[in-house]
Amino acid sequence: MGYREFVEGLLALEYAGVKTTLAEPPWSLKRAQLPALFPLLPTGEQAPLEMGGNVALATARATLMVAMEPLGQGWRPTNYAGALDMMDSVRETLSQAKVGRGKLSWEIRMEGIEVAGTMFWGIVIDVEGRV
Repeated sequence: MGYREFVEGLLALEYAGVKTTLAEPPWSLKRAQLPALFPLLPTGEQAPLEMGGNVALATARATLMVAMEPLGQGWRPTNYAGALDMMDSVRETLSQAKVGRGKLSWEIRMEGIEVAGTMFWGIVIDVEGRV
């Protein structure tokens, strides 16, 4: 499995509440697409092979972004609650996912994210797996 397959595997998962899944960072987003999930370019590393034939697995990391609602629109408590619900949805999906070899690990946070000059309530998920 390579980086492309790792990212495509993450994007193929069903995240409750996500309306649109994009294969790459968008040039713009329309309100009808929100919440929208998209990846950034992955990163990774691999340790050298060990003596004795032990094969080291590569580590792949991908950052997924979920644009929820433009900042300054809607009611702040509602947007905050919606972001928390999305975080729970992502956690539930990733905890059951089978992407790569073995279990995934991740960090998730609420953060303002920018798409085409517009700031959104956002969720940023840094996912790590073995490939």
